[in-house]
Amino acid sequence: MQPYMPLLPTVRRRSVKWAWVLTFQYVLYIGVQLSATSILRKADGTWEIHMLANMGTIQVLLLWGNIFLTLLTSILFFVALIRDRRVSPWTGHTEVNGTDFIHAVAFMQIFYNASIFLYGTGLLSYPLFTTGSIGGLFESASLQIFLCMFCFIWFRGRLESIGFQSPIDVGKMFFFIIGCYLGITFLLSYVVAPLADLFHISLSSAREEGISREIRDAKQNSLITILLSFFMTGLFVPIAEEMMFRGVLQTYLVKKWGAFWGILIASFWFAIIHIDIALFLPLFIIGLSLGIVRHRFHSLWASIILHSINNVISVILSYQS
Repeated sequence: MQPYMPLLPTVRRRSVKWAWVLTFQYVLYIGVQLSATSILRKADGTWEIHMLANMGTIQVLLLWGNIFLTLLTSILFFVALIRDRRVSPWTGHTEVNGTDFIHAVAFMQIFYNASIFLYGTGLLSYPLFTTGSIGGLFESASLQIFLCMFCFIWFRGRLESIGFQSPIDVGKMFFFIIGCYLGITFLLSYVVAPLADLFHISLSSAREEGISREIRDAKQNSLITILLSFFMTGLFVPIAEEMMFRGVLQTYLVKKWGAFWGILIASFWFAIIHIDIALFLPLFIIGLSLGIVRHRFHSLWASIILHSINNVISVILSYQS
């Protein structure tokens, strides 16, 4: 069976053009959401960061204008992509290149845009399923499900290019991963938290509180939802996010600009895309650690394992709270 390969940039010029437009719309989407950040002083004197709490008329117009323009661009993008496939569906290309990179970003924008459109227009109620139910757990991981589907379809036949290969020096890798996790814990507990206290900044996060509530509600439902929450948060989410951020984005950025800048930019991207300024620094530190282990051991499995350890321990702590 001949492996599937994306088209080279010279062949896929039509879809690349629209992918760039979608990438610009992706940046605008992130910018509008970040611009709606509010910093409020609590009664105890600490500053608390609220995301999407101060969206004015201009921001709403920008957001919805971007949504409808993205819908139009998405149609043109898919038409061009289908035409490109018909022209030359097979090539001998195996490495992650700029075409893969820009299309990955384009598909992320398509997903975000579709989600906001469906929920924002009321075509789908939010949440669609009860929090903590089987449907709710899948709904909360809808982005990761999409990322996983995209990566497996787009890179089928060449998953090695995004890091699905045996790591070098497996024994050393496990010790390195443990050291990284302990390092993350130390930095968050003895550097980030004290700095936040020093500047009276609250590290509370509505996004994290929502995740913890989902996990606690799953605990109250049934054994199936408990096991599913462990599987989704501890295994599936790490695999999906690592495939996109360390597998596709970091791999290309490292190839383009070297390990230092590639890992740094991918980690910044990983942190900012969560739209959670209060936890930007912790997310950035975690992203750096994931990027380093993926690059150090030439395997996506290294970052998946570290990501899984971090998430599983977080789930356990949420169950105990």
